Amino acid sequence: MPWLQDGTARVRDPLDTAQHEQAGRDLRDLSTLVIRDSKAADHIALLDPSCRVEPASALIFACLLHLDDREGAHFWL
Repeated sequence: MPWLQDGTARVRDPLDTAQHEQAGRDLRDLSTLVIRDSKAADHIALLDPSCRVEPASALIFACLLHLDDREGAHFWL
């Protein structure tokens, strides 16, 4: 639970919670669409740690990480 600076617990507004949950569903849906693109595998194949990463490849990789509930997904987005 998030805390305020004075040490009291922050109570989340139900509307904020609903919007947060909707954003999570939207991100999941968008990530699914991105990785189902016909060129997604080609972009993933371009990922090479020794070279510059193309934005499309990074986006697809981040979507895969997100759908797998990996913590590192935010780095790639």
